[in-house]
Amino acid sequence: MSPVLDLKFLNNTLGATFIGYSISCVIFGIFTTQTISFYHQYRSDPLKLKILVGVVWCIEFIHQTVVTHAVYHYLVLCFGSATIILMEPLVWSFVTLVVVGTISGSIVKFCSIIRIWRFSNHNKMVTAALTMAVFVQIGWTLGNVMCHL
Repeated sequence: MSPVLDLKFLNNTLGATFIGYSISCVIFGIFTTQTISFYHQYRSDPLKLKILVGVVWCIEFIHQTVVTHAVYHYLVLCFGSATIILMEPLVWSFVTLVVVGTISGSIVKFCSIIRIWRFSNHNKMVTAALTMAVFVQIGWTLGNVMCHL
Protein backbone atom coordinates (compact mmCIF):
# COMPACT_ATOMS: atom_id res chain seq x y z
CA MET A 1 0.00 0.00 0.00
CA SER A 2 1.14 3.50 -0.70
CA PRO A 3 1.42 6.00 2.18
CA VAL A 4 -1.59 7.94 0.85
CA LEU A 5 -3.78 4.83 1.03
CA ASP A 6 -2.53 4.04 4.53
CA LEU A 7 -3.39 7.53 5.74
CA LYS A 8 -6.81 7.36 4.10
CA PHE A 9 -7.42 3.94 5.66
CA LEU A 10 -6.42 5.19 9.11
CA ASN A 11 -8.56 8.32 8.87
CA ASN A 12 -11.65 6.56 7.55
CA THR A 13 -11.65 3.54 9.85
CA LEU A 14 -9.47 3.88 12.92
CA GLY A 15 -10.25 7.57 13.33
CA ALA A 16 -13.96 6.81 13.30
CA THR A 17 -13.34 4.01 15.80
CA PHE A 18 -11.59 6.42 18.17
CA ILE A 19 -14.38 8.99 17.87
CA GLY A 20 -17.01 6.31 18.55
CA TYR A 21 -15.05 5.06 21.54
CA SER A 22 -14.75 8.58 22.94
CA ILE A 23 -18.50 9.11 22.61
CA SER A 24 -19.20 5.75 24.27
CA CYS A 25 -17.03 6.79 27.23
CA VAL A 26 -19.05 9.97 27.64
CA ILE A 27 -22.33 8.05 27.42
CA PHE A 28 -21.10 5.53 30.00
CA GLY A 29 -20.22 8.43 32.30
CA ILE A 30 -23.73 9.83 31.90
CA PHE A 31 -25.20 6.40 32.60
CA THR A 32 -23.06 6.06 35.73
CA THR A 33 -24.24 9.48 36.93
CA GLN A 34 -27.85 8.46 36.34
CA THR A 35 -27.30 5.23 38.27
CA ILE A 36 -25.82 7.05 41.25
CA SER A 37 -28.63 9.61 41.11
CA PHE A 38 -31.22 6.82 41.05
CA TYR A 39 -29.81 5.25 44.21
CA HIS A 40 -29.76 8.61 46.01
CA GLN A 41 -33.16 9.93 44.92
CA TYR A 42 -35.29 6.79 44.92
CA ARG A 43 -34.38 5.10 48.17
CA SER A 44 -37.92 3.77 48.65
CA ASP A 45 -38.07 1.90 45.31
CA PRO A 46 -38.38 -1.89 45.49
CA LEU A 47 -35.22 -3.89 46.10
CA LYS A 48 -35.77 -5.83 42.86
CA LEU A 49 -35.58 -2.62 40.85
CA LYS A 50 -32.43 -1.51 42.67
CA ILE A 51 -30.81 -4.86 41.97
CA LEU A 52 -31.85 -4.67 38.32
CA VAL A 53 -30.30 -1.21 37.95
CA GLY A 54 -27.10 -2.46 39.59
CA VAL A 55 -26.95 -5.52 37.35
CA VAL A 56 -27.46 -3.44 34.20
CA TRP A 57 -24.75 -1.01 35.34
CA CYS A 58 -22.34 -3.91 35.99
CA ILE A 59 -23.03 -5.40 32.56
CA GLU A 60 -22.49 -2.00 30.94
CA PHE A 61 -19.22 -1.63 32.88
CA ILE A 62 -18.07 -5.00 31.55
CA HIS A 63 -19.16 -3.91 28.07
CA GLN A 64 -17.19 -0.67 28.28
CA THR A 65 -14.14 -2.55 29.57
CA VAL A 66 -14.29 -5.02 26.70
CA VAL A 67 -14.75 -2.18 24.19
CA THR A 68 -11.67 -0.52 25.67
CA HIS A 69 -9.65 -3.70 25.15
CA ALA A 70 -10.82 -4.08 21.54
CA VAL A 71 -10.09 -0.44 20.72
CA TYR A 72 -6.64 -0.67 22.37
CA HIS A 73 -5.88 -3.84 20.42
CA TYR A 74 -6.75 -2.34 17.05
CA LEU A 75 -5.61 1.26 17.59
CA VAL A 76 -2.43 0.69 19.58
CA LEU A 77 -1.18 -2.87 19.21
CA CYS A 78 -1.99 -3.10 15.49
CA PHE A 79 -1.30 0.55 14.69
CA GLY A 80 0.02 1.16 11.20
CA SER A 81 -0.49 -2.38 9.99
CA ALA A 82 -3.60 -2.51 7.85
CA THR A 83 -2.70 -6.07 6.83
CA ILE A 84 -2.86 -7.34 10.41
CA ILE A 85 -6.11 -5.51 11.09
CA LEU A 86 -7.77 -6.82 7.95
CA MET A 87 -6.38 -10.36 7.87
CA GLU A 88 -6.14 -11.55 11.47
CA PRO A 89 -9.14 -13.18 13.18
CA LEU A 90 -11.25 -10.92 15.35
CA VAL A 91 -9.79 -10.29 18.78
CA TRP A 92 -11.70 -12.07 21.59
CA SER A 93 -12.89 -8.81 23.13
CA PHE A 94 -14.55 -7.72 19.89
CA VAL A 95 -16.65 -10.88 19.82
CA THR A 96 -17.35 -10.64 23.56
CA LEU A 97 -18.56 -7.05 23.37
CA VAL A 98 -21.28 -8.08 20.94
CA VAL A 99 -22.53 -10.77 23.33
CA VAL A 100 -22.37 -8.50 26.39
CA GLY A 101 -24.15 -5.71 24.51
CA THR A 102 -26.87 -8.12 23.46
CA ILE A 103 -27.38 -9.28 27.05
CA SER A 104 -27.63 -5.72 28.31
CA GLY A 105 -29.94 -4.62 25.52
CA SER A 106 -32.15 -7.67 25.99
CA ILE A 107 -32.58 -6.99 29.71
CA VAL A 108 -33.64 -3.42 28.97
CA LYS A 109 -36.02 -4.56 26.21
CA PHE A 110 -37.61 -7.19 28.46
CA CYS A 111 -38.19 -4.53 31.12
CA SER A 112 -39.86 -2.35 28.50
CA ILE A 113 -42.00 -5.29 27.41
CA ILE A 114 -43.13 -5.80 31.02
CA ARG A 115 -44.17 -2.13 31.17
CA ILE A 116 -46.00 -2.42 27.85
CA TRP A 117 -47.78 -5.53 29.14
CA ARG A 118 -48.90 -3.64 32.27
CA PHE A 119 -50.03 -0.49 30.44
CA SER A 120 -51.77 -2.34 27.61
CA ASN A 121 -54.15 -4.13 29.98
CA HIS A 122 -52.17 -7.37 29.64
CA ASN A 123 -52.36 -7.52 25.84
CA LYS A 124 -50.87 -10.94 25.12
CA MET A 125 -50.55 -10.49 21.35
CA VAL A 126 -48.44 -7.34 21.57
CA THR A 127 -46.21 -8.61 24.36
CA ALA A 128 -45.78 -12.01 22.69
CA ALA A 129 -44.76 -10.36 19.41
CA LEU A 130 -42.27 -8.08 21.16
CA THR A 131 -40.88 -10.95 23.21
CA MET A 132 -40.41 -13.05 20.08
CA ALA A 133 -38.62 -10.14 18.41
CA VAL A 134 -36.16 -9.94 21.31
CA PHE A 135 -35.55 -13.69 21.19
CA VAL A 136 -34.98 -13.51 17.44
CA GLN A 137 -32.43 -10.76 18.00
CA ILE A 138 -30.65 -12.84 20.65
CA GLY A 139 -30.60 -15.87 18.36
CA TRP A 140 -29.41 -13.82 15.40
CA THR A 141 -26.58 -12.32 17.44
CA LEU A 142 -25.45 -15.62 18.91
CA GLY A 143 -25.59 -17.22 15.46
CA ASN A 144 -23.39 -14.47 14.02
CA VAL A 145 -20.97 -14.74 16.93
CA MET A 146 -20.66 -18.50 16.43
CA CYS A 147 -19.76 -17.90 12.78
CA HIS A 148 -16.79 -15.74 13.84
CA LEU A 149 -15.34 -18.07 16.45
